Amino acid sequence: MKELDDIKRLLSRWYEGETTDAEEQLLYDFFASSDVPSEMEIEKELFLRLKELGESAELPAGFDEKLSAEIDKWTEVKQQASLRPRRFTVKRWGWISGIAASLLLCIWLGMRWEEQKRETAVIARVVSSLTGIDAKVKDALADLNAYSEETYISEALNTVSMNLNEALEPLVKVDSLMKETYAEINNSLTIK
Repeated sequence: MKELDDIKRLLSRWYEGETTDAEEQLLYDFFASSDVPSEMEIEKELFLRLKELGESAELPAGFDEKLSAEIDKWTEVKQQASLRPRRFTVKRWGWISGIAASLLLCIWLGMRWEEQKRETAVIARVVSSLTGIDAKVKDALADLNAYSEETYISEALNTVSMNLNEALEPLVKVDSLMKETYAEINNSLTIK
């Protein structure tokens, strides 16, 4: 029973590509015997066929060098792919830049609103001092000021919305290009 457990451990290591030549020979010898449990019949057939192939097959000249070169290429592509920014990063920067633009616009709107209030107040004082405007005219100027603020804020928010949509368009294109690139890299890494 202990020998069977050892064989199972060796087989697991063989599937991971971690066995030595001597350990592989132990597996070949075990599966060549007639004492293989029925649960391991598939592995027995696999090892018997591999042994047949190993005896009759020859590798072409330069196969090891070509294989090593391909592995090196795949490793390099994989490393380059891991160094490239991910889609998550592009999305995150898109959100951050959108928030920053919105904050800057709000600050600018606040400054502009205060400036407009001061200008309206100065105009009202000048007009009041020059012509002695009554309360109705002052109320009309206040209503005009309130209307101007609402209109100004509404226009500013529309502008922010349009600019944010324009800023996100290139990010959507970058996202689709990155998906295509990752798909091509994955296809090239797939062993055929």
